[in-house]
Amino acid sequence: YGKEAKYSKTLREGIAQTLVLIAVFGDYVKELDLPYSYPPQTWVDCVIRELLDNADWKLWHSLSDVLPLIAEASPSSFLDAVEDSLSQELSPIMGIFSETGDTLISHSAHPSLLWALEGLAWDPKLLGRVTIILGKLAMLDPGGKLANRPIDSLRTIFLLWLPHTFATLEQRLKALDVLIEREPEIGWKLLISLMPRNHDFCIPTNKPRWRQFSEKTDNKITIKEYAESISGIVDRIL
Repeated sequence: YGKEAKYSKTLREGIAQTLVLIAVFGDYVKELDLPYSYPPQTWVDCVIRELLDNADWKLWHSLSDVLPLIAEASPSSFLDAVEDSLSQELSPIMGIFSETGDTLISHSAHPSLLWALEGLAWDPKLLGRVTIILGKLAMLDPGGKLANRPIDSLRTIFLLWLPHTFATLEQRLKALDVLIEREPEIGWKLLISLMPRNHDFCIPTNKPRWRQFSEKTDNKITIKEYAESISGIVDRIL
């Protein structure tokens, strides 16, 4: 539509990443001089909360290129804003699921939202909230040509043979139980999609750039845990 951002992508990404660095490493930098006496993470939380307060679809769309960094800077304020938007009758955030393009190529801003949520799903403490949000997005998803869909993000996060979260099996099953209760239709689709296949593959989900949600460096599981996860899924399907 001939629209261009007022500021460069490099500058926008640099500002967002600076907020992440302040939040994650601010306590260790003595020279950091914040305008308030808040702890660095609290200060960043306030910045993101003010940024996303009552955000309409245009604001969500305009921030799409830096949403993963915004989420990483302040997981709590970001998730609060997404939940608030989804609680409205006409959810503003769903506006970024619109697609533009021709018959061959489509473009949409919503993959950035999914990447932001996928990054936070690595944190066992945030997995439950992220799961419910993705479940709600899956219910409201209007569909489109792009392959990036909320239900696919859910499947990859909970993939039995290679979960894309540092949550334990018990924590993952608890998150699934809440999803089944809140969004039973999506919960059912997810359970069926998680059943073992003869041949399977996955595209890795987004990972945080600076935050470390676990001391582990990988998320490999044992054969015993894989077998237990299959039993857990089958029990819930039955």
